[in-house]
Amino acid sequence: MAGVARNLLTVFGVDSIEAALERLRPFRLEDVVGDMRCPFLVVHGEHDQQIPLADAQRLYAASGSADKTLKIFTGAEGGAQHCQIDNLSLGAAYVHDWLVAQLGA
Repeated sequence: MAGVARNLLTVFGVDSIEAALERLRPFRLEDVVGDMRCPFLVVHGEHDQQIPLADAQRLYAASGSADKTLKIFTGAEGGAQHCQIDNLSLGAAYVHDWLVAQLGA
C-alpha cells in the first residue's frame, strides 16, 4: 500500500481506503463550490502525486466565484509537489501575497 493510503488509514483510524474516503466526504466541495461568491484561490503542483491536476482544474471551473485564481506551480519554478512540499516558502509566499491583494492589507 502506498504511503498516502497508509497515512489516510492512520489519520482516520480505519482499515480500508473505502472507509477513509467515506470519512473525507464532509470535506468535499462539489456540492457547494458552485454557490461560492467570495474570492477563491486554488493552488496545485503540476507533479502532485496525491491529487490529480485535473481535480484542481475541475474545482476551479466549478467555482461560482467571479474572482477566482488557479495557480499551478511548475517543476521549473518549484512547489510542484503536493502542498508545495518541495518549496514550502514559495507556496506560502504566493498564498500570502494573494490574501494581501484580496484583503487590501
